[in-house]
Amino acid sequence: MPPPDYPPDPNLRRSAEERLRRGKDAAPPPPHAEEQDPKRLMHELQVHQVELQQQYEDLCETRDRMETALNRYTELYDFAPMGHFTLSVNGTISDLNLAGAELLGSARARLAGQRFQQFIPDDQREDFLKFLTNTFAGTEKQRLTATLWSGAESGAVYPRDTTRGVKRVQIEAIPSAEGSSCRVSAIDITDKEQAEATLRMNAKLLEAAAAIAKVGGWELDLVTGELFWTPETYHIHETSPEAFHPSVESGLARYLPDSRRLLESALEAARTHGEGYDLELEMFTNQGRPIHVRTKGRVTWVIGRPAKLTGAIQDITEAKLAEERLRHSEELARATLNALTANICVLDEQGVIIAVNDAWIQFGAENGSQSGTGIGTNYLTVCDQGAGQHAEMAHDVGAAIRAVLQHGEQTYYAEYPCHSPDERRWFALNISRTQGPGPKRVVVAHENITSRKEAVLALEKSRQEFRELVGRVQQAREEESSRIAREVHDELGQQLTGLKMDLRLMERGLERMPEKEMESTRERVVAMNGLVDEIVKTVQGIAAGLRPPLLDQIGLVAALRRELNLLQSRSALSCEYRGLAEEIPLSRDLTTACFRIAQEALTNVVRHAEASEVVLELSTDGANLKMEIQDNGSGHDWSQPSNRQALGILGMKERANLEGGEVTLENRPEGGTVVRAVLPLVKPPAATSET
Repeated sequence: MPPPDYPPDPNLRRSAEERLRRGKDAAPPPPHAEEQDPKRLMHELQVHQVELQQQYEDLCETRDRMETALNRYTELYDFAPMGHFTLSVNGTISDLNLAGAELLGSARARLAGQRFQQFIPDDQREDFLKFLTNTFAGTEKQRLTATLWSGAESGAVYPRDTTRGVKRVQIEAIPSAEGSSCRVSAIDITDKEQAEATLRMNAKLLEAAAAIAKVGGWELDLVTGELFWTPETYHIHETSPEAFHPSVESGLARYLPDSRRLLESALEAARTHGEGYDLELEMFTNQGRPIHVRTKGRVTWVIGRPAKLTGAIQDITEAKLAEERLRHSEELARATLNALTANICVLDEQGVIIAVNDAWIQFGAENGSQSGTGIGTNYLTVCDQGAGQHAEMAHDVGAAIRAVLQHGEQTYYAEYPCHSPDERRWFALNISRTQGPGPKRVVVAHENITSRKEAVLALEKSRQEFRELVGRVQQAREEESSRIAREVHDELGQQLTGLKMDLRLMERGLERMPEKEMESTRERVVAMNGLVDEIVKTVQGIAAGLRPPLLDQIGLVAALRRELNLLQSRSALSCEYRGLAEEIPLSRDLTTACFRIAQEALTNVVRHAEASEVVLELSTDGANLKMEIQDNGSGHDWSQPSNRQALGILGMKERANLEGGEVTLENRPEGGTVVRAVLPLVKPPAATSET
């Protein structure tokens, strides 16, 4: 109820305030007689009333301040970023703020009366209960890192196989003054732990990557001189933090003199001017092993001056060795290219010349084209712009290079003439592409093959002259055989015929002789007549062997048939003729060559084949005369040079070559040998002596 309303009296209020200032416990002044006056008593009562009213106002003001403070505390408590709980001895939640309710994933009203440990996984609950016991047993703050199952209901089972709704929290607890409860604060550290785990993983990955790349890190405080090394830096120096304390002086001592001077100058420039550096240096590790390193430094400025020098160091020994091997390999390749007599250039994917050998440069200088075929020139363009007598060949070379570059062709080879006004020259062109990964490269080699070409042409000319000589010898032989055959047949045959006629006359004249002499003489004449018959047959055989008369009289087909019949009558072979039934017009040389090849093939069958059958087939396709002789004998091993180079076989092939044809021999799958002769009906002109 409000205080009574008294009429204002400034003196009374001043008196009351004075008394309040003197204090509530101050003894009142001793009573005097005049104070017993009712008026005085009334005054005192009024002063006391004013004093009470003042005290009431002060209390109201204090109450308002306390309510404001309580509201502020409640707001701070409810809206604090971390969870706050009040727990009993058995872990029952009696109070919590909004952040705590959010941590537990349930409404604030539903969480009061539930036990906090039901939100802890089974495997961590024992640790939490021990933490709670320690909190109530002492007076110091207790700490625990635990997992909370956000959203658990009373009696629910913690899901061991899932992380849904799981949070990691840092819990702190302190008992209350009366000891029946404790105040617990919990802060969500899930993101922090994940960030720390990620940071640790990144650190491990960075350390592993540094080890793989052999790159170490370091930092030098330019003010204090303190030097820090990463683990890989120790590894590069072949030492450890326990065995070696890094410093500028001890680090510099590992470098070779020239490298040390370079590094000292770079460090001085970093201290005074804030300049970074990138150097390749030589040093010894703590184990005394020489290595090459690359070190880079970058300056960090603080308050306008260089403060820290941060850098990296990398072991580049293997790279240096590889670089050295590559340099030696390039020098070897260059020396190899220059040792070759061929004119060689190397092209990139666009056909630009990127390397040449000395022979290429010399050839270009001798022919006045060094400016058009040097390094940096597009060789494809040079080929495309070719003109004059070699234009066609230049265009072909360009097309071949493009085929090798673009269409996967591996190699290209061609021979071409390149005559100058002063000499006749031939070149061999070889184009090949590099294999494997990396950019495509094409090697173009022009090799002067003039001496080889001239040797080949001379050999070919010699062979042609030899063939012509053999042809003339064969022709002379055939003509001589024909002449001898005619003379034997005409002259000796006629003489023997006359002798036989004389013997018959003598036989008739014996009738006039005495009978005693006549009988013995008749016997001698009959014997002589028989001998003459044998001589005539021998002469006829000799004449037929020298030149079968049927070749000139009735033709090749009849002569071949007669040859087969004679072979069959003289041996156990079964001979068969197939093919042309009628004669076709053939030149005398072609007829002779075909007949002689057949004779040689049949002779080989009789001598070597051990055959029982032989078939001769003669045919024509309009352009060639074809003859095939097959037997069912044992065949031959044609891999043996002695079989391929037998005199009879060479004779057959040479006769065919003289007519512009060829003879082939091979074994039949079913057994035996087949001889094939293909002879053009019209003899081609002799090959020229130059290609």
